[in-house]
Amino acid sequence: MHTSIYSGLNFYVYLITDLNPIGTEKYYIGSATRKILKEDNIDPELDTYYGSSTVEHFRILQDSRSSQLERVVIKTFMDSRVCRMYEEMIQKDHNVIENPLFYNKAYANGVTTSSKESTIKRLNTMIGDIDENGLDGIQRASLKRVDTMNNDVDEKGFNAHQRSTVKHYD
Repeated sequence: MHTSIYSGLNFYVYLITDLNPIGTEKYYIGSATRKILKEDNIDPELDTYYGSSTVEHFRILQDSRSSQLERVVIKTFMDSRVCRMYEEMIQKDHNVIENPLFYNKAYANGVTTSSKESTIKRLNTMIGDIDENGLDGIQRASLKRVDTMNNDVDEKGFNAHQRSTVKHYD
């Protein structure tokens, strides 16, 4: 395990843009929820993970971290399950399976079609995951999010929640 000065949200959702050839860009939305991110306190911006596409051409570009690819971290998380749920929501918003602009062949939950039943099943699992304090998975994720937002204080003394409620934050 290496030492890092980074102390933040380790799990993340990212967007990769295949820039070549210009004018025919394609995209890939994924997440990094690997245990090593938390264990080694890896800053998402410094992580070298480029996804797990099964599209051969794109996979070769990912494996070589080709300069043809541009990776942008969309959002970071403390909880890997919440990260995966957010990834799936963004993927479904863009209909990545059927949209020819995306390399994605499945949603984050591994399902290749949008399924209300799978989302309900996952949420029910989280609701049934009660810890020693009597909190379920959704409640714990919510508390982590609130805690993270309250502790994300900028140079002006505003936390993330305060910044999100100010209309014209400079």
